[in-house]
Amino acid sequence: MSAVAGLLGGADMFNMGGLLDALKAFDFAKAVIDDEIFQMLKRMKRGITFNEEELALDVIAKAGPGGAFMMQPHTAKRMKSEALLTKLADRDARTVWEKKGAPDTQARAMGRVREILAKPSSVVFSAEVESRIRAEFPDLIAGNLEMPR
Repeated sequence: MSAVAGLLGGADMFNMGGLLDALKAFDFAKAVIDDEIFQMLKRMKRGITFNEEELALDVIAKAGPGGAFMMQPHTAKRMKSEALLTKLADRDARTVWEKKGAPDTQARAMGRVREILAKPSSVVFSAEVESRIRAEFPDLIAGNLEMPR
């Protein structure tokens, strides 16, 4: 809730990203969850545009009561930009969710962490840059990552 309050108050920088305990601890799953929360905040900050094109009263009339709006090009075109489809929420029927082992948000987030960490890292410093960074910040912990279980 404090992130929403900050957003509504005009903040444009948030300290989330999996950090806990006054920024002294990091949690991989929380980083993934925080990323989704921040995507929601960005969408909220953008707001909703009200104009003739976005209201699409002609599309509503064309689809009619009980009509399939998802089949309308206007809806399909805006689906990814106007709606936030979270990767962590489960939209399956309860029976399907239970067959999958009834994973909660934390478990789904850890699944996403494993997907991310299984890919090769695109952020690798040259030996020279690494040496300069470590010379400037001698207390840095080695970056040997061990995957949490």
